[in-house]
Amino acid sequence: MADGYPEGIDCLWIAMDQGGRVGAFITAGEGPVPGQAFGFEAFTAFSLEEMLLALGVSTPATLLVDVPRPDSFLALASRGVFVYDWGEFHHNSVGDYHSYRLVAVPEKPIAIAALLPDIAEIASAIHFPDVSFGRALVIDPRDTMACEESAA
Repeated sequence: MADGYPEGIDCLWIAMDQGGRVGAFITAGEGPVPGQAFGFEAFTAFSLEEMLLALGVSTPATLLVDVPRPDSFLALASRGVFVYDWGEFHHNSVGDYHSYRLVAVPEKPIAIAALLPDIAEIASAIHFPDVSFGRALVIDPRDTMACEESAA
């Protein structure tokens, strides 16, 4: 993303986990985006999703939450990508909090080495070395890296 934080736009960014698997993070128009995502002039928030979908269906996917329109989550997960969505959640021990929550998983995750070089370069730039996508039910990138956030 080259133009700064995409205010109010539901878009995605991608990252790599400790095992070289790929996660897609849907911002819901307000979720934090790691600063490294803004260093790629050729890719906008929209073209990245299009590039992932162009990979073609490679695996069955499972939806983990009940949402009114699951199609986009399942479409991404069926490309081998773990899908996280930004939102507000409640936990008895911590109260309300915002985080990216795992919403869809691929049966057979795609490895970063299997991606087109341009997509692999972007995902590699945002690395969660202590996280395993699929096992981590919630992720807040602000815990481990500098992020751009919505002004709202």
